[in-house]
Amino acid sequence: MHRKRTDAAKPPTYAKVTFRLPAALADEAAGLLVANGALGCAVAGMARPGAKARRIVTLEAYFARAGAADVARIARVMRAAGIIDARARGRLARLV
Repeated sequence: MHRKRTDAAKPPTYAKVTFRLPAALADEAAGLLVANGALGCAVAGMARPGAKARRIVTLEAYFARAGAADVARIARVMRAAGIIDARARGRLARLV
């Protein structure tokens, strides 16, 4: 006889951290984010081919886990590398 599992497997959760930064630095920023634990990165709202190039983009980085302290630490690393300015802050969102 088969018994039903009562402890349904929860889907994994991830953290998305976003930074607004100069488009010219998006690749360098993605490399730094991956070096600091990101599973991957993407530029939000990529422009269509032939569209006017954006000067500022939103870079999304995906982590298995990240908290406010992690976002602050990564922002410090990105500031030290000259990728974001002193006013820039990362935004954290939980994804299911």
